[in-house]
Amino acid sequence: MSLVVAVAVVAVAGNVVRFLDRPRFTAQDVRASASSPVPPAFLPLPELDRLIGEFERRVEDGGTTLDLGFLGALYLDRARATGDIADHERAERALTSALDRHPGDVAAAILLAGARQSRHDFTGALDIAGKVLRADPGHLGANAAAGDAHLALGDHAAAARSFAALEAAAPDNPSVLVRRAEVARIEGDNDEALRLAGRAAETVPLHRRREAGFYRAFAAQLAFDVGDLAVADEQAAAAVDLDPHSPAALAVLARTRAAGGAWREAIGLYEEATAAVPHPTYLGELGDLYTLTGDEERAAAAYDTVAVIARLSPTIYDRQLARFYADHDIEAAAAVKITSAMLAVRHDVDGYDAHAWALYRAGDLAPARAASDLALALGTRSAPMLYHAGLISAALGDTARAADELAAALAINPGFSPLQAVEARRALEAIGGAR
Repeated sequence: MSLVVAVAVVAVAGNVVRFLDRPRFTAQDVRASASSPVPPAFLPLPELDRLIGEFERRVEDGGTTLDLGFLGALYLDRARATGDIADHERAERALTSALDRHPGDVAAAILLAGARQSRHDFTGALDIAGKVLRADPGHLGANAAAGDAHLALGDHAAAARSFAALEAAAPDNPSVLVRRAEVARIEGDNDEALRLAGRAAETVPLHRRREAGFYRAFAAQLAFDVGDLAVADEQAAAAVDLDPHSPAALAVLARTRAAGGAWREAIGLYEEATAAVPHPTYLGELGDLYTLTGDEERAAAAYDTVAVIARLSPTIYDRQLARFYADHDIEAAAAVKITSAMLAVRHDVDGYDAHAWALYRAGDLAPARAASDLALALGTRSAPMLYHAGLISAALGDTARAADELAAALAINPGFSPLQAVEARRALEAIGGAR
């Protein structure tokens, strides 16, 4: 799992490459950037739209480097709110233009690293953060960007070091707490992950509605992942109440309601979320609920849209498409091709799990076992990961291990997926391990 944010496709790779060829930042650049004003995040959408319009007019009239940096930050904030991938593209263009004008603009560089993260160019984000850190090893924004990139690339130890620097400087900042929560989740310390995510949510005052909703949606998804469905539902409902148009909040509430058997309500929430942003994961989960409620026509339409959206943005939605294929036992060879390419760059636990799942569906069991073991090597206790491991163990004839893994998956979250949880129960019963 990752933070609850939108994703995007690249638009201006040429300009970004030119930026990467420039000299390192200096300590003077960092000091100058620290005094530069930065627009607040999590603004209400009407105010965001107004400010974006104002800064777009300024930039069209010539604008300044600061105007371009502000505009990029505002685009990123709106993208986080709406899931509009075009805003990520606009942000990258604006921020690259700012750096073309003033290569020493550290604030714009850190924002550009965030834009690169959003389109899964993690090595590019890490390169930018590294340049800043060489000038100022304690720079908080650069440590955050570097840690996020390291985590996505699978360098867990490096990510932990970056996040430790953040914790030392700002232990109670909610953005630091959620990063620590994600590290704890990956390490299998689900109680600590839940505690940290809850602290992050409680840290943000309720009157800052979008921000409070964002952190509650994160806490809800993490609670769902580690199997505390009561907390997940409570936090998700609070997130939707605070930010009722957030696709991420709507989707996580749909997920918790589906796990509780409220399929019709979940369908309505997913429909609202996918109307705002056609995210492949949301569409796939919506299609599953249509299937379970007998609406095959709508299920087929949702499933067809998954592949269309994923193919439009292949570098962004590669993992989602591979999981969709494997979950529905279709296009196994394509899923393996996708996950193999992914692992050539990213060696994170979720990537190994996706690869194991795709290999299992393709019938390539020995490599599936190896990839699954790598996914679980850090101690991650995830219902989907253990379910995938259990099916692999069963296929290899290791029924004792399969029974333990499948039972553990269902114990963590018996409703981790409306369709896959049913398959997990059937597999457990088939090997005589129902409990």
